[in-house]
Amino acid sequence: MTASITGHGGAPAWINDFLHEIDTLEFATAFATHLDQDTEMTFGTARVHGVEAIKDFFVKIDAPLVTTHEVIESWTVGDVLILRGEATVAKKTEPDTVVRAPFTHIFHLDRSDEAAPRIRSLHITAGPSTPTPCSEHPVGRRPAPARGPPGHRCRRTRPPATRAPPRRPGPVARGTRAGATPLHTARPRSLHPLGCRMRAPTVRR
Repeated sequence: MTASITGHGGAPAWINDFLHEIDTLEFATAFATHLDQDTEMTFGTARVHGVEAIKDFFVKIDAPLVTTHEVIESWTVGDVLILRGEATVAKKTEPDTVVRAPFTHIFHLDRSDEAAPRIRSLHITAGPSTPTPCSEHPVGRRPAPARGPPGHRCRRTRPPATRAPPRRPGPVARGTRAGATPLHTARPRSLHPLGCRMRAPTVRR
């Protein structure tokens, strides 16, 4: 079996429509045409069955986000379609913080209707994500000491690190040489006349 590579950005037109509906969460023609209640999707470790459950899954994970999927390469091997691409993702609450995540989609298709192939199963892997640098802090350069212009929200800009003050040594008793154990923590000396640590003999009366 020989793989047919469609080239850079050469995915079928219906794939672009399918990804666009995922980005906008407006499921219309592509989902209705190419998915049905028998379609199975595996997204990472999650498994979803049926077109309506797949729609709910994408709404759950993508509703707080702004996403854009771009296909880089695609391969067709028999009834299997493989996509490699990159997704641009940002939270709606932090639109200036953008990450780019690679993804791979593997479609198992039913090509009984070449004009509108049905997706029998779909396997998706995504990530890890990479922060997209802003114009103020390009990749490979240390961030400038300044915080950036007013309103600039870059994750690479952080306040300068502060060091804890050095610890001061505890009080040393008078007459004790430097570095010796302070008097209040020193062990008591033996009271034996010879200065050893043996107990003095007990005198019986």
